[in-house]
Amino acid sequence: VTVGGWLMARSALVAQGKQSTEGANTDFYTNKLKTANYYASHVLPGTSSLRHTIIEGSDEVMALEAESF
Repeated sequence: VTVGGWLMARSALVAQGKQSTEGANTDFYTNKLKTANYYASHVLPGTSSLRHTIIEGSDEVMALEAESF
C-alpha cells in the first residue's frame, strides 16, 4: 500500500508536468491526478491500521511451530 502511494505520487508529479505540454491529453493527466488524490485520501490512511496489525499481531503468528507450515 505504501509503495503504491509512492508510485501514485510519482505518477502525479509526471502528470502535473505534462499537463501543460502542447498537444497533451489533458483529460488523461487530469484523471491521473484525481486518481492519485483519491489514493492518498482514501487508501493510504489505512496503512496505520495495517502497521498496528503487523506489529501487534505477530505473537499469534510466531506461536506457530515451523512444522505447521
